[in-house]
Amino acid sequence: MIYVAASAAFVADLLRTNTLAYGIIYIPLIGTGLLHRQKRTLWVLTAVSIFLVIIGAFFPTPDPDLPNLFSNRILSILAILATAFLVFHARTIQDRLAAETRRAETAERLRTEILSNIGREMRTPLHTTIAMLGLLLTNCPPEQRGPLGKMRAGSQQLLLTLDNLIGLTQIDESSPDLQRTDVGILLRKAVANTRIMAEDSGVRLEFNRDSARNAQWGSQADTAEDTQADDQPRAGVFEAFVDPHMTRRILDNLLFNAIQVTPASRTVYVTIRQTPGDVLIDVGDTGDGLPPHLLEDSLDDTAVMTETLLTPTIGVGLTFGRRLAEVMGGSLTVLSEPDIGTTVTLSLPRAIG
Repeated sequence: MIYVAASAAFVADLLRTNTLAYGIIYIPLIGTGLLHRQKRTLWVLTAVSIFLVIIGAFFPTPDPDLPNLFSNRILSILAILATAFLVFHARTIQDRLAAETRRAETAERLRTEILSNIGREMRTPLHTTIAMLGLLLTNCPPEQRGPLGKMRAGSQQLLLTLDNLIGLTQIDESSPDLQRTDVGILLRKAVANTRIMAEDSGVRLEFNRDSARNAQWGSQADTAEDTQADDQPRAGVFEAFVDPHMTRRILDNLLFNAIQVTPASRTVYVTIRQTPGDVLIDVGDTGDGLPPHLLEDSLDDTAVMTETLLTPTIGVGLTFGRRLAEVMGGSLTVLSEPDIGTTVTLSLPRAIG
């Protein structure tokens, strides 16, 4: 359309003797230089536009008012040149941004590949180390149980961190398999899975079964030993519309983080409850808590890997958990008080009907 309009303007300029500044009509023609792959196309269009302005001034015959004719045509040529330089500058910025985008995409792809390769290379020896430490713990002297247990707990945490880093790089490519799921059963299995780590760290796991928060689970505290004896709550009590695998990964992260920051002989509290629209899971530690300035950044993607956040309490686990919760339509919130502890609440959409 722009080329047709420019051609029509040139034909009109040839058929009429006047002093009109026809070059203004050719300016959109210069703007199309942004759309061409080659930069030199811009200058070809500029030269063609100037040539059309000059030809139109003398054909079929020059206008008798030569001063006005020349001044308008010179202004037209200057406007064309100014537009060309502006378009050239915009094109330079456009090309620079495109190059930066390509470099960023390449760096992101390389990062994902490197993390995936590192994860594959490290998973096998870590699994072997954890298994060997488990065998050593079965027949070790009492004085060696503590150090070996800490080694196994650290290996499990390192394995989970690797999985979280890889998961963060791939989360944008994954889609949740949402289905009606009993989250209570997932939570019991997650607690059972982390019980060994808690024992290795000397930490007590306890369900808060207070009737005001969790009437479905009774009125007494459920310790780790009770959990082991009753691994299957009643089906359908805490049903949510979620991806079971993603939910389990969130729960594993919350429990591992809470155990890691809780000093020996203290307790990690786990609560499950529900509102008319959500199933809520609270995981609270009794560690040192988070200062206010760190609490604000605890779920910030851009802050998670900064130096101030390289602490055991927060990091890729919380960020990964929040991203997974949001993908499923839920949320992850953090409440912390210094010297008291931190409570992370996972909210999942309840399956109703």
